[in-house]
Amino acid sequence: MFQVPVWYAVLGRFARATLRVAHSERTGPWPPYQTDLVLSGAEASVWIHAASLGETKGVLALLRHLPSHVGVPLTATTTAGRERLRKSGHEAFLLPCDDHRTVSDFLATRHIQKALFLEAEAWPAILGTLQKAKIPTAFAAFRSSPTSMRRWRLFSKVFPGWTKSVDTVWTDTPRSVGAVKALGFSSVRPGVSLKWAGIPFQEALGTGPHAAISLHLRDLPTLRSLVRESPHRGWLWFPRRPWQAALFRAWARLLAVHPVASKTPGPGEVYVSNRFGEVAALVLGCRSAWVSPGHDTEEPFRLGVASVSTGRPPREIARPEDPTDSAANEIVSWLLKEA
Repeated sequence: MFQVPVWYAVLGRFARATLRVAHSERTGPWPPYQTDLVLSGAEASVWIHAASLGETKGVLALLRHLPSHVGVPLTATTTAGRERLRKSGHEAFLLPCDDHRTVSDFLATRHIQKALFLEAEAWPAILGTLQKAKIPTAFAAFRSSPTSMRRWRLFSKVFPGWTKSVDTVWTDTPRSVGAVKALGFSSVRPGVSLKWAGIPFQEALGTGPHAAISLHLRDLPTLRSLVRESPHRGWLWFPRRPWQAALFRAWARLLAVHPVASKTPGPGEVYVSNRFGEVAALVLGCRSAWVSPGHDTEEPFRLGVASVSTGRPPREIARPEDPTDSAANEIVSWLLKEA
């Protein structure tokens, strides 16, 4: 049994008290459970969690495979993710405060039978509470890049034994099964990124500007290299934090690239996005895209970008194979199987 460290439990109680004073919805109360779902002869539901907008794509892919009568409470860590999930027609909430009492209250109101977490978030009190309640828990598209694996190993040092609270893990690539299992999980299955399951590739037109996606401030030197390589390109830049758009526009001026308000920049111009959710609408048909290391390199291929690169220095990557729905179907089968 995974034991949440005492110091973390104390922090959780403090966080709960603070959030309740602030009337945060992360501490409830949650509305009564409305969906009639019969599994194993009793009303129940399956809980799926995604951190933010990127992970919600995987949730929506899974929902396409779930029977329409299944009750699926959805949670997200960010308000943007929650709003995207609400558009699916299922109830969606901000993730409950990571405190045993708060999580127990949430589980009681939603009649949870199974829990599934996508990609890259593990919350100790939530996992411990699910295990105590004997609710099977799994991870899907478990993020296993070198950077993510270093973070998972560090997390395991801070919270030893947390992997024992997880019944099954589906990786984000079949190649990482061994590395993920070495973290201590009892069952690791080969999987894929679920974000694009069942969604075909767009035709690669290669007629638009060039894009730089999921930008961090640490990527400023790489942007300089990309611009100097071809100073007359038109650019679309997508910072990870919208408030950083002004900083990237200032950097563009230093690189002699003219920031413009137009979303169709011409040669020597750059449009810097200052809001989430614009990538899918604007990248369609771009000539090339550079993606910040550790982020989704499949998205630009799906959107019809002819050439995609990542890393420092930039290296071009091959277009991934079109994944089948087998992993999604396997996960759905696990969700619906009797606990």
